[in-house]
Amino acid sequence: MVVKSQCEQASPATQQLFLSFFSHQDTESAPGKESDSSAQRSPLPVVYKALFVVSALMFPERAALVHAASVLAQSQSQAPQTVRNRVFVNPEQLSAASILEPPPSAKSRKTLVELAMLHHIQETRTASQIRRANEDEREESIFAFASVIGPQFNRATLPLTTLLSDDVRSNERIIVNSAKRFFRRPRPYHLDPTIRPVCRTTKNQQDYSYPSGHGTTGYLEGLVLAEMVPERREKILSRADDYAYSREVCGVHYPSDEVASRTVANAMFNIMINNPLFRAELAAATVELRAKVGLGTISRNRSSSERP
Repeated sequence: MVVKSQCEQASPATQQLFLSFFSHQDTESAPGKESDSSAQRSPLPVVYKALFVVSALMFPERAALVHAASVLAQSQSQAPQTVRNRVFVNPEQLSAASILEPPPSAKSRKTLVELAMLHHIQETRTASQIRRANEDEREESIFAFASVIGPQFNRATLPLTTLLSDDVRSNERIIVNSAKRFFRRPRPYHLDPTIRPVCRTTKNQQDYSYPSGHGTTGYLEGLVLAEMVPERREKILSRADDYAYSREVCGVHYPSDEVASRTVANAMFNIMINNPLFRAELAAATVELRAKVGLGTISRNRSSSERP
Protein backbone atom coordinates (compact mmCIF):
# COMPACT_ATOMS: atom_id res chain seq x y z
CA MET A 1 0.00 0.00 0.00
CA VAL A 2 1.46 3.38 -1.04
CA VAL A 3 0.27 5.26 2.03
CA LYS A 4 1.64 2.55 4.30
CA SER A 5 5.06 2.70 2.66
CA GLN A 6 5.06 6.47 3.08
CA CYS A 7 4.28 6.11 6.76
CA GLU A 8 7.28 3.82 7.23
CA GLN A 9 9.44 6.82 6.37
CA ALA A 10 7.37 9.29 8.40
CA SER A 11 7.92 10.78 11.83
CA PRO A 12 7.24 8.71 14.99
CA ALA A 13 4.07 10.67 15.66
CA THR A 14 2.77 9.97 12.18
CA GLN A 15 3.66 6.27 12.48
CA GLN A 16 1.78 6.09 15.79
CA LEU A 17 -1.26 7.64 14.17
CA PHE A 18 -1.02 5.26 11.22
CA LEU A 19 -0.76 2.16 13.43
CA SER A 20 -3.67 3.40 15.54
CA PHE A 21 -5.76 3.84 12.40
CA PHE A 22 -5.15 0.33 11.10
CA SER A 23 -5.51 -1.35 14.50
CA HIS A 24 -8.96 0.26 14.86
CA GLN A 25 -9.85 -0.90 11.35
CA ASP A 26 -8.85 -4.46 12.19
CA THR A 27 -10.84 -4.39 15.43
CA GLU A 28 -13.95 -3.07 13.74
CA SER A 29 -13.83 -5.67 10.97
CA ALA A 30 -12.92 -8.65 13.17
CA PRO A 31 -15.61 -11.35 12.88
CA GLY A 32 -17.30 -12.99 15.81
CA LYS A 33 -17.29 -9.92 18.07
CA GLU A 34 -20.58 -9.01 19.66
CA SER A 35 -21.46 -5.38 20.18
CA ASP A 36 -22.16 -3.94 23.61
CA SER A 37 -25.93 -3.93 23.87
CA SER A 38 -25.91 -1.80 27.04
CA ALA A 39 -25.23 1.39 25.07
CA GLN A 40 -25.39 2.48 21.46
CA ARG A 41 -21.82 3.00 20.29
CA SER A 42 -20.58 4.29 16.99
CA PRO A 43 -17.00 3.75 15.80
CA LEU A 44 -15.14 6.71 14.40
CA PRO A 45 -16.01 6.75 10.69
CA VAL A 46 -13.23 5.39 8.51
CA VAL A 47 -13.24 8.59 6.48
CA TYR A 48 -12.36 10.58 9.62
CA LYS A 49 -9.52 8.21 10.44
CA ALA A 50 -8.20 8.40 6.92
CA LEU A 51 -8.37 12.18 7.15
CA PHE A 52 -6.20 12.15 10.25
CA VAL A 53 -3.60 9.91 8.59
CA VAL A 54 -3.48 11.90 5.37
CA SER A 55 -3.35 15.14 7.36
CA ALA A 56 -0.31 13.92 9.26
CA LEU A 57 1.40 13.03 6.00
CA MET A 58 0.57 16.38 4.46
CA PHE A 59 1.59 18.35 7.53
CA PRO A 60 4.33 16.26 9.21
CA GLU A 61 5.41 19.10 11.46
CA ARG A 62 1.96 18.95 13.09
CA ALA A 63 1.65 15.17 13.29
CA ALA A 64 1.68 15.14 17.09
CA LEU A 65 -1.25 17.54 17.25
CA VAL A 66 -3.15 15.63 14.62
CA HIS A 67 -2.59 12.41 16.54
CA ALA A 68 -3.92 14.04 19.71
CA ALA A 69 -7.01 15.13 17.81
CA SER A 70 -7.53 11.62 16.46
CA VAL A 71 -7.34 10.15 19.96
CA LEU A 72 -9.85 12.75 21.12
CA ALA A 73 -12.24 11.89 18.29
CA GLN A 74 -11.84 8.13 18.82
CA SER A 75 -12.55 8.40 22.54
CA GLN A 76 -15.63 10.45 21.77
CA SER A 77 -16.89 7.88 19.26
CA GLN A 78 -16.56 5.06 21.81
CA ALA A 79 -18.77 6.86 24.34
CA PRO A 80 -22.55 6.37 24.44
CA GLN A 81 -24.11 8.58 21.79
CA THR A 82 -25.61 11.46 23.73
CA VAL A 83 -25.84 15.15 22.94
CA ARG A 84 -22.70 16.79 24.23
CA ASN A 85 -20.50 19.82 23.81
CA ARG A 86 -17.04 20.14 25.26
CA VAL A 87 -16.42 22.84 27.87
CA PHE A 88 -13.46 25.02 26.96
CA VAL A 89 -14.13 27.78 29.49
CA ASN A 90 -16.45 27.67 32.49
CA PRO A 91 -18.02 30.32 34.75
CA GLU A 92 -15.43 29.62 37.47
CA GLN A 93 -12.73 30.69 35.01
CA LEU A 94 -14.61 33.67 33.61
CA SER A 95 -17.53 35.69 34.91
CA ALA A 96 -18.54 38.02 32.10
CA ALA A 97 -20.45 40.18 34.57
CA SER A 98 -17.23 40.87 36.47
CA ILE A 99 -15.28 42.14 33.45
CA LEU A 100 -18.00 44.30 31.89
CA GLU A 101 -19.15 47.77 32.78
CA PRO A 102 -22.84 47.75 33.72
CA PRO A 103 -25.04 48.81 30.80
CA PRO A 104 -26.58 52.28 30.96
CA SER A 105 -29.90 52.44 32.74
CA ALA A 106 -33.12 52.58 30.76
CA LYS A 107 -33.66 56.30 31.37
CA SER A 108 -30.05 57.38 31.04
CA ARG A 109 -28.86 59.85 28.44
CA LYS A 110 -26.63 57.17 26.89
CA THR A 111 -29.59 54.83 26.37
CA LEU A 112 -31.55 57.66 24.74
CA VAL A 113 -28.59 58.32 22.43
CA GLU A 114 -28.37 54.62 21.55
CA LEU A 115 -32.09 54.47 20.82
CA ALA A 116 -31.68 57.49 18.54
CA MET A 117 -28.88 55.63 16.73
CA LEU A 118 -31.16 52.62 16.27
CA HIS A 119 -33.90 54.89 14.91
CA HIS A 120 -31.43 56.30 12.40
CA ILE A 121 -30.46 52.78 11.31
CA GLN A 122 -34.15 51.90 11.12
CA GLU A 123 -34.84 54.78 8.75
CA THR A 124 -31.80 54.24 6.53
CA ARG A 125 -31.29 50.45 6.39
CA THR A 126 -31.47 48.99 2.91
CA ALA A 127 -33.14 45.83 1.65
CA SER A 128 -29.73 44.18 1.23
CA GLN A 129 -28.76 45.09 4.80
CA ILE A 130 -32.00 43.61 6.10
CA ARG A 131 -31.47 40.44 4.09
CA ARG A 132 -27.88 40.11 5.33
CA ALA A 133 -28.96 40.74 8.93
CA ASN A 134 -31.48 37.91 8.75
CA GLU A 135 -28.92 35.60 7.16
CA ASP A 136 -26.50 36.43 9.99
CA GLU A 137 -29.16 35.72 12.59
CA ARG A 138 -29.78 32.26 11.15
CA GLU A 139 -26.08 31.37 10.72
CA GLU A 140 -24.82 31.60 14.28
CA SER A 141 -21.62 29.67 13.64
CA ILE A 142 -18.16 29.86 12.13
CA PHE A 143 -19.74 29.42 8.69
CA ALA A 144 -20.99 33.00 8.83
CA PHE A 145 -17.48 33.74 7.51
CA ALA A 146 -17.98 31.85 4.25
CA SER A 147 -17.71 35.13 2.33
CA VAL A 148 -14.11 35.41 3.56
CA ILE A 149 -13.04 31.78 3.08
CA GLY A 150 -14.97 30.65 0.00
CA PRO A 151 -17.88 28.46 -1.14
CA GLN A 152 -16.28 25.23 0.09
CA PHE A 153 -16.49 26.53 3.64
CA ASN A 154 -19.68 24.83 4.80
CA ARG A 155 -20.97 22.19 7.20
CA ALA A 156 -21.46 19.55 4.54
CA THR A 157 -17.78 19.40 3.60
CA LEU A 158 -16.13 20.16 6.96
CA PRO A 159 -17.34 17.85 9.76
CA LEU A 160 -14.43 18.55 12.12
CA THR A 161 -14.77 22.30 11.66
CA THR A 162 -18.49 21.93 12.33
CA LEU A 163 -17.75 20.07 15.57
CA LEU A 164 -15.38 22.81 16.69
CA SER A 165 -17.82 25.58 15.81
CA ASP A 166 -20.71 23.93 17.65
CA ASP A 167 -18.58 23.48 20.76
CA VAL A 168 -17.45 27.11 20.64
CA ARG A 169 -21.07 28.23 20.30
CA SER A 170 -22.04 26.10 23.30
CA ASN A 171 -19.33 27.72 25.41
CA GLU A 172 -20.55 31.18 24.42
CA ARG A 173 -23.97 30.35 25.82
CA ILE A 174 -22.47 29.20 29.12
CA ILE A 175 -20.65 32.47 29.68
CA VAL A 176 -23.02 35.01 28.11
CA ASN A 177 -26.37 33.80 29.44
CA SER A 178 -25.29 34.24 33.05
CA ALA A 179 -24.22 37.83 32.30
CA LYS A 180 -27.54 38.55 30.61
CA ARG A 181 -29.39 37.38 33.72
CA PHE A 182 -27.11 39.46 35.93
CA PHE A 183 -27.52 42.76 34.05
CA ARG A 184 -31.18 42.27 32.99
CA ARG A 185 -31.07 44.93 30.29
CA PRO A 186 -34.33 45.02 28.27
CA ARG A 187 -34.22 44.64 24.52
CA PRO A 188 -34.52 47.98 22.69
CA TYR A 189 -37.91 47.07 21.20
CA HIS A 190 -39.19 46.19 24.68
CA LEU A 191 -38.05 49.56 26.00
CA ASP A 192 -39.14 51.64 23.00
CA PRO A 193 -42.19 50.40 21.09
CA THR A 194 -41.32 52.65 18.13
CA ILE A 195 -38.32 50.44 17.36
CA ARG A 196 -39.39 48.19 14.48
CA PRO A 197 -37.27 45.02 14.35
CA VAL A 198 -36.81 43.20 11.05
CA CYS A 199 -35.50 39.95 12.56
CA ARG A 200 -36.90 37.40 14.98
CA THR A 201 -38.26 38.87 18.22
CA THR A 202 -39.82 37.58 21.43
CA LYS A 203 -42.43 38.82 23.83
CA ASN A 204 -40.43 37.34 26.68
CA GLN A 205 -39.31 40.32 28.78
CA GLN A 206 -36.61 38.12 30.35
CA ASP A 207 -34.87 37.64 27.02
CA TYR A 208 -32.23 40.20 27.91
CA SER A 209 -30.00 42.27 25.68
CA TYR A 210 -26.58 42.78 27.33
CA PRO A 211 -24.16 41.45 26.21
CA SER A 212 -25.18 40.27 22.75
CA GLY A 213 -25.09 36.51 22.33
CA HIS A 214 -24.92 36.66 18.54
CA GLY A 215 -22.24 39.33 18.75
CA THR A 216 -20.15 37.25 21.15
CA THR A 217 -20.50 34.20 18.91
CA GLY A 218 -19.44 36.21 15.87
CA TYR A 219 -16.34 37.64 17.53
CA LEU A 220 -15.41 34.35 19.20
CA GLU A 221 -15.84 32.23 16.08
CA GLY A 222 -13.90 34.90 14.20
CA LEU A 223 -10.98 34.67 16.61
CA VAL A 224 -10.99 30.88 16.27
CA LEU A 225 -11.08 31.09 12.48
CA ALA A 226 -8.25 33.65 12.51
CA GLU A 227 -6.10 31.01 14.24
CA MET A 228 -6.95 28.56 11.48
CA VAL A 229 -6.44 30.99 8.61
CA PRO A 230 -4.11 33.68 10.03
CA GLU A 231 -3.28 35.10 6.60
CA ARG A 232 -6.91 36.33 6.38
CA ARG A 233 -7.11 37.55 9.97
CA GLU A 234 -7.87 41.18 9.12
CA LYS A 235 -10.74 40.29 6.78
CA ILE A 236 -12.12 37.76 9.28
CA LEU A 237 -12.22 40.26 12.14
CA SER A 238 -13.73 42.91 9.87
CA ARG A 239 -16.47 40.43 9.01
CA ALA A 240 -17.00 39.85 12.75
CA ASP A 241 -17.65 43.59 13.14
CA ASP A 242 -20.19 43.47 10.31
CA TYR A 243 -21.82 40.41 11.87
CA ALA A 244 -22.24 42.25 15.18
CA TYR A 245 -23.60 45.33 13.42
CA SER A 246 -26.29 43.15 11.86
CA ARG A 247 -27.88 42.93 15.31
CA GLU A 248 -28.34 46.70 15.28
CA VAL A 249 -29.76 46.54 11.75
CA CYS A 250 -32.18 43.95 13.10
CA GLY A 251 -33.26 46.37 15.81
CA VAL A 252 -32.73 43.84 18.59
CA HIS A 253 -29.52 45.15 20.23
CA TYR A 254 -27.99 48.44 21.31
CA PRO A 255 -24.51 49.38 20.04
CA SER A 256 -23.07 48.96 23.55
CA ASP A 257 -24.32 45.35 23.61
CA GLU A 258 -21.98 44.62 20.72
CA VAL A 259 -19.04 46.42 22.31
CA ALA A 260 -19.54 44.24 25.39
CA SER A 261 -19.76 41.10 23.23
CA ARG A 262 -16.32 41.80 21.76
CA THR A 263 -14.86 42.18 25.27
CA VAL A 264 -16.37 38.86 26.37
CA ALA A 265 -15.22 37.05 23.23
CA ASN A 266 -11.63 38.23 23.66
CA ALA A 267 -11.61 37.13 27.31
CA MET A 268 -13.07 33.73 26.43
CA PHE A 269 -10.61 33.13 23.64
CA ASN A 270 -7.61 33.94 25.82
CA ILE A 271 -8.72 31.18 28.20
CA MET A 272 -9.77 28.68 25.54
CA ILE A 273 -6.48 28.82 23.66
CA ASN A 274 -4.77 27.21 26.68
CA ASN A 275 -7.35 24.41 26.98
CA PRO A 276 -6.00 21.05 25.67
CA LEU A 277 -9.41 19.88 24.45
CA PHE A 278 -9.91 23.08 22.49
CA ARG A 279 -6.41 22.93 21.03
CA ALA A 280 -6.96 19.32 19.90
CA GLU A 281 -10.22 20.17 18.14
CA LEU A 282 -8.62 23.30 16.68
CA ALA A 283 -5.66 21.31 15.30
CA ALA A 284 -7.87 18.74 13.58
CA ALA A 285 -10.25 21.36 12.17
CA THR A 286 -7.36 23.50 10.92
CA VAL A 287 -5.84 20.62 8.96
CA GLU A 288 -9.25 19.72 7.53
CA LEU A 289 -10.12 23.30 6.54
CA ARG A 290 -6.80 24.20 4.96
CA ALA A 291 -6.71 21.00 2.95
CA LYS A 292 -10.27 21.49 1.72
CA VAL A 293 -9.83 25.09 0.55
CA GLY A 294 -6.35 24.52 -0.84
CA LEU A 295 -4.28 26.49 1.65
CA GLY A 296 -0.76 25.45 2.61
CA THR A 297 0.74 24.96 6.03
CA ILE A 298 0.59 27.75 8.59
CA SER A 299 3.66 29.75 9.41
CA ARG A 300 3.82 29.69 13.21
CA ASN A 301 6.26 32.57 13.54
CA ARG A 302 3.54 34.85 14.79
CA SER A 303 4.10 36.68 18.05
CA SER A 304 1.62 36.54 20.90
CA SER A 305 0.98 40.25 20.35
CA GLU A 306 -0.99 39.36 17.22
CA ARG A 307 -3.64 37.73 19.39
CA PRO A 308 -6.29 39.84 21.12
